Amino acid sequence: MNTFKKIYCRIFQSCFKLVIPILPYRTPEILKSTSLISHICMDNHISKVMVITDFTVHQLGILDRMCEHLDHHSISYVIYDKTVANPTSDNVEEAKNLYLSSNCQALIGFGGGSSLREFSRMSNSFPARDSHSFRHRREKEREKVDRVQE
Repeated sequence: MNTFKKIYCRIFQSCFKLVIPILPYRTPEILKSTSLISHICMDNHISKVMVITDFTVHQLGILDRMCEHLDHHSISYVIYDKTVANPTSDNVEEAKNLYLSSNCQALIGFGGGSSLREFSRMSNSFPARDSHSFRHRREKEREKVDRVQE
């Protein structure tokens, strides 16, 4: 690697290391029971969620109990089970487009490392906002899509 490129990379990494503590990263809440998910959704007036998992977890029926809780409380859900090991930006964009097109209001990461990694990357792709501002942003994005389609 070129010496100047090495110097540039080291400077960039050092600057980023200094800025990380002030960046607006959100820490996801880790729940120990699937029954808590429906209660949190009801408390926050969330009526539709997107569950990010992988195909194996979905196929084995591990999500069934959580889905029963969501159904019992009339919370609709969309399941994204196309997560792969080391998810790419394309996977995250695909999940994000499904989230927006399905009018979801919350994300649930369910499963092992890859699912949670994709959940984390996707949740960080949205700026930290209150739900009203986020909803307003989604409506503006839909208006842009509608104008393009016309």
